[in-house]
Amino acid sequence: MPMRRAFHLFASHLFAGHLFMGPVNAMLGTLWAIMRRRDGNVALLFGLAAVPVIVAAGIAMDVTRIYMVKTRLGAALDAAALDVGSQSNQTSSALTTALNNYFYNNYCRSVAGGTTVTSCNSTVAGETVTSLGVAPNSPDPITGATVTFQATAQLNTIFMPILSVLPGFSSYQVNPVNVTVTSQITKFPGMEVAVVLDNTGSMLCNGAATGPLYSPCGSVDSTNPPSSGGNCANIATSTNPSRICTLIKAAQDFVQTLQIAAPGPKSLYMSIVPYVTTVNVGQAFNCTTNSTNCTNITQDSCSGDFTDDRGNVIYDGTASPAATSSATDKQTSLKGTLGAKTTTITSVSPNTSGLLTGMTLSGNSNIPSGAYITAVNSTTQITISTKTTNSSTLTSQSFKVNEGGASTTSGSTTVTFTSNPSSTLAAGMVVTGNGIPAYDAIQTVNSTTSITLCKAATATASYQNFSFYNPVNYDAAYNNAAPAMTSSGAVTAGWGGCVVEPTSSDENTGVSGVIPYGSSGADPDTKAPIAGMQWYPLWWLSSSDPNSFSGNVNSWSSQTSGSIKYQSYAGEAQGSVGSYDSLPGPNQGCPAPMLSLQDITDQSSGGGLAQVNQAINNMWPRDADGTQVHIGMAWGWRTLDPNGPFTANNGHPLTYSTATNTGWKKIVVLMTDGTEEWVTGGEYTGLGPITDGKINTTNYNNAPANLATRLATLCTNMNNAGIIVYTIGLGYDGQNNSQLQNCASNPNYYYKATPATIDTAFQSIAASIIHLRLSQ
Repeated sequence: MPMRRAFHLFASHLFAGHLFMGPVNAMLGTLWAIMRRRDGNVALLFGLAAVPVIVAAGIAMDVTRIYMVKTRLGAALDAAALDVGSQSNQTSSALTTALNNYFYNNYCRSVAGGTTVTSCNSTVAGETVTSLGVAPNSPDPITGATVTFQATAQLNTIFMPILSVLPGFSSYQVNPVNVTVTSQITKFPGMEVAVVLDNTGSMLCNGAATGPLYSPCGSVDSTNPPSSGGNCANIATSTNPSRICTLIKAAQDFVQTLQIAAPGPKSLYMSIVPYVTTVNVGQAFNCTTNSTNCTNITQDSCSGDFTDDRGNVIYDGTASPAATSSATDKQTSLKGTLGAKTTTITSVSPNTSGLLTGMTLSGNSNIPSGAYITAVNSTTQITISTKTTNSSTLTSQSFKVNEGGASTTSGSTTVTFTSNPSSTLAAGMVVTGNGIPAYDAIQTVNSTTSITLCKAATATASYQNFSFYNPVNYDAAYNNAAPAMTSSGAVTAGWGGCVVEPTSSDENTGVSGVIPYGSSGADPDTKAPIAGMQWYPLWWLSSSDPNSFSGNVNSWSSQTSGSIKYQSYAGEAQGSVGSYDSLPGPNQGCPAPMLSLQDITDQSSGGGLAQVNQAINNMWPRDADGTQVHIGMAWGWRTLDPNGPFTANNGHPLTYSTATNTGWKKIVVLMTDGTEEWVTGGEYTGLGPITDGKINTTNYNNAPANLATRLATLCTNMNNAGIIVYTIGLGYDGQNNSQLQNCASNPNYYYKATPATIDTAFQSIAASIIHLRLSQ
């Protein structure tokens, strides 16, 4: 074999590491050139030069091997440290096992995932891991906020021992070489996380819905029909479950992942915010069922009744009156002579004693309805307001004088009754009748024959027919059995808990009775909440209600059985969305109740973790009104803001300064399968009817763009406030919603998902949240 080829073959085996082959080849080329020369001293010079060059090249190879060990050792320790740090609510032995598993499964390429190992042979031959654990003087990983982990490996070098035979190097210990790496983690002391979830009607669609505007919605899932687990019970065996079912599972898995990774007790607070165009705050506002006792909801200052966004007391005009005061409640039977087409009645028998002007007459077909006494002429004669209809004189005609009903005086708030109303009256009842202003209500009940109104009467009248209606109260039964919602709860005409946003700076103030929220509260749906904010109850007036707004498409009546409909898995097949306007009722489009911040490290029965999982499980799509993503997002922020409307839970939400100073994080996870949408046709949304102009337009065509602008503004304000925002776009519309990517705090915090991958998206977000930052 030629000498040059042999020399290079030897060198190629000697210097197996490619990192240093360039410089080594250059040195070998120089040596070969010297060796080929035939000068007198070349052989001697070559021999002298070759020794240090070969030793240096060998040492370079040893250094390369040391560097490779250190790099892989550090990477494996980083991964193990991050995982162990995120599981610091485990026992010490469990943490030790996790540290070993994650370290060796990363360091030892040939070890199967999940295998418990304590040593291994890596691709760099000759090294052995001699220690692994928490670094000396480091805090315990269970309690410490900053923890340092350390790993050491020993490596026997090949060429470095040659140094020990050289003069001056005999005292150096060159084998084995200890390679030590450290990884330091800084743990979050805690997090406040708001999970904002789309509950619009399209969430009934399944994975087959691949087009815009969820069209087609997808085929009905024959393995998961409504009658046998349409509430997602069969999701594990379903071939193509609806989006809502995959969302419920993904959200609950997300909760579990974060709960396991919580740094310790009371370190993770979470809120759940289902939304459509509105959010259900009834339970979160501590509302008392069958009453108007509720925080942060607009109420009439006099009666205490709920008021709508026009300042009007809310009551059901389709209902039967709760009580009446009728002129016929007290009657006197008389006889008399009715002249032909005259206003005079003579020969009144037995007499006119006790009769007064204003009393109405009834009981005779010849006396027109509504006729009343205008004068008592004598003990046997009266004059009435309308002529009789008979064409000839009629004698001994029976008739009745109505002496009951209510009496008012113009400018006075006092109403008196000459007979008791049909049922007991109560403060807050809405009053209708002649001379009574619209939306007037009882302030106080003075006695069985006297009440005081909130607004003064506009006419003086006696013996009037009045009707009294119960105000609309909060009815928790609407949500008692979500998502199934038993008919007894779902068909309530009470208020189910959803709200309309406060008046904005863009509102059309030409709408009669609009209540301005004030300049400090301009556009509250895009900004941080203000202490003391109030919201209007979202309660759809029936289109048959005399007080209904123009174009209202919600047709129902509390007196007509079956006219109030409800939405539940019991009547809906997954992969099939009903028409949004075929489910009328005052709470149409109102989702399951939201939940304010709860401590999900509390795993007790009825504790925070159980409440969060139940809030997620209660979700079901609500067909109505379109999609208003920014409304859900605003409520997510409100659960994290110390000025928000919710009762504090162990001091949470924290102030922004406290969160910054202590290292706590405020996080919102937003998910939607659509884009901003306002359905045309008289819809009542979380921003009221479009005619109110809360988004600076009364034109349906302009609504989506204006809603999108508000979402962009809201996201900017949230990010500027230090909120960390993650977003998920589900399905075609969600994946193509560019606003979601723009809303996320980081482009990497935006995830596209299908029903089949939404669990993965949520787990990726969970991993990002708990992936603790390596500080060293």
